[in-house]
Amino acid sequence: MTYREDVDNIIEMLAATYPKAFFVDHRLRLPLKKNVEADLEKAGTKIDPYLLARVMEFYKGCYGYNYAIYHGKKRVDLDGNEVESVTQKERDAAMKHIQETKRLFEEKQRADGPVEVLRNLRSANRITDDAVKKLDAPPMTTIAKKSVAAIAPELTRVHELLMSANSTMLTLQDAAMRAAVAPAALGFVAAELQKVIAEFQRGAA
Repeated sequence: MTYREDVDNIIEMLAATYPKAFFVDHRLRLPLKKNVEADLEKAGTKIDPYLLARVMEFYKGCYGYNYAIYHGKKRVDLDGNEVESVTQKERDAAMKHIQETKRLFEEKQRADGPVEVLRNLRSANRITDDAVKKLDAPPMTTIAKKSVAAIAPELTRVHELLMSANSTMLTLQDAAMRAAVAPAALGFVAAELQKVIAEFQRGAA
């Protein structure tokens, strides 16, 4: 069993044991009570402390968890009871995490295709397996190249970027992640289209 499988299995176990506090679906996750690990230990949860720390780091690092903090959801204990509010500093940190995820995507998209971008985000624990479950599909940029003959030469690059953006968005199941990624992906399309328009305008001048 791999490390990732261990992490996933532990999250599933915690969600089954504490269904009002832990969630497999990251879109449902709520901010947890501070030092909830101590409560888990008191409750008799038998998980290696080092592994539990890694699991909690992964769990709290997901997009949905940080969106919950940013939107001011209250922290909950193991029974799902609201125990404290998140601070403005914590909300700011959550937004910084979200923005950093978007920055990482934008930087990687400049050099990589959409599939590789999502793999890198996944390996950095920025998104969950749900967002990359279609990664085995061939990149849309490859498909676009096969149909280049049907595209006006001036629009070839725009077409390829649009297909790349489309492929990226099709792989994203999380609405929050789509909302964050779509503007960046489509921004590249819009920028390239503006270049094409400018070229035509210069040619007509």
